[in-house]
Amino acid sequence: MAEAYPEFEKRDIALVAISTDNVLDAKNMAEFVGADPVSGYGTGFYILADDDASVAHDYGVFDRHGDGVAAPATFILDKAGEVLAFHVGRDITDRPTAEMILAQLDQMAP
Repeated sequence: MAEAYPEFEKRDIALVAISTDNVLDAKNMAEFVGADPVSGYGTGFYILADDDASVAHDYGVFDRHGDGVAAPATFILDKAGEVLAFHVGRDITDRPTAEMILAQLDQMAP
């Protein structure tokens, strides 16, 4: 996603990655992908910790597959926070590519 972030910016789209890991693990992930370890920003998007999985629960992706973890998921929200489209993966490898997300956004554009 970091490489494709300029294409998201051109479309006035903000990206946020949310991890159900604890804050330290999310910080380490941010550092691993080249983001600022304090803010989580630097990849072009924020990496946030959802260590109590409340966001994952709210979006219905926690323990979706009976494995006790959040399913990999991508949500497209409008500026009011309404879900316009989503993809919930079957496993860690089932994720849309940046190109797939950009194509979806282009189809949705007015």
